[in-house]
Amino acid sequence: QNITIRDTIKPTCTIPPKTFYLQANGQVLITQNQLNITSNDNCFGVTSFFNNTNYNCNNIGMNSVSATVQDASGNMNTCFTLITIQDTIRPICRSKTINKIIGDNGSATILASELNNNSTDNCGNITFTSSKTIFNCPDVLTTNLVTLTVTDQSGNSASCPVEVTILDPNEFCACLTDETDPICRTKNIILDLDITGNAILTPELINDGSF
Repeated sequence: QNITIRDTIKPTCTIPPKTFYLQANGQVLITQNQLNITSNDNCFGVTSFFNNTNYNCNNIGMNSVSATVQDASGNMNTCFTLITIQDTIRPICRSKTINKIIGDNGSATILASELNNNSTDNCGNITFTSSKTIFNCPDVLTTNLVTLTVTDQSGNSASCPVEVTILDPNEFCACLTDETDPICRTKNIILDLDITGNAILTPELINDGSF
């Protein structure tokens, strides 16, 4: 009589949760060795299988991964875990000096993006904020140092200084701060009545160089 011994029990496996960090190119390659797959079986000879996977900025957050284990008898099982992809690399902040002309209300407003000079990030999608965006007459022709802050989608940020020059070529500020009373000068004129017996007098007719 022949007796056949068979192993039909599937191996088991576990993968501990783990965090991986994107590199400067915005990617990270995850290999089987990095997952620390642990397997158990009633017999020896368990093999683990995992396809190396490349993750990028679109995978930031939690991702489900799986691995397969197989014993010497061909029994197979699959285990799952959650891995976290994070981006902790700060953007590179680059700024540029700008000139802004003040308006007739004595104010000039800038956008933080106007200060940007091709700032970059490994994941792109950056936003800009400025330590100051509204300038007034006291800022004209003075050194206005502003801080540009660049922030990526993961909240990483970097800052760089930039100079903003405020100009007033139309001398609006001089008018707004002028407290001198105007000088009124008038002149005598002669008005002729029209055929209806009326005449129209306007301020311009009697003005004699008021300033």
